[in-house]
Amino acid sequence: MKITICYLTICAAVFVLYGCNSNKDSKDAADSVNRVKDRTLNVMARGTLGTDLPDANFATKTAARGLAEVELGKLVLTDSASTQLKDFAKIMISDYNKINKELAVIARKKNISLPLVPDDEDQKKIDELHHKAGEDFDDTYLEAVADAQKKSTSTHAG
Repeated sequence: MKITICYLTICAAVFVLYGCNSNKDSKDAADSVNRVKDRTLNVMARGTLGTDLPDANFATKTAARGLAEVELGKLVLTDSASTQLKDFAKIMISDYNKINKELAVIARKKNISLPLVPDDEDQKKIDELHHKAGEDFDDTYLEAVADAQKKSTSTHAG
């Protein structure tokens, strides 16, 4: 009975977070669900978080970045003027798809909710790149890669 109540509480929280707070991006929504799981007192319940909250937040940030890298790589394949960038994008897509799948397996084991799409900031960059082509696209993409590297470094640094 306690497991059912915990499960229903978490489901209700998920519906409230997604339905009533439409200004949250996917990463923020996943972080919110993980906070609810972290607060669940019944350790035996299936709905509790299988790790501490900072690790769950790290996983959601990493997942959102990985999803953004895949989307950016797909854009390069269609809009870049550079064959070198296209080759680089193929590697990025392959590597990040593998990382994203491995992270999803770990997240399932630890009951961590992950975002399904890039965060709002990365989505804005993706949308900006949709309107560019050729060398203008390449320059903007390389800027995005540099920014992503800085963001990734700060995420992994703590």
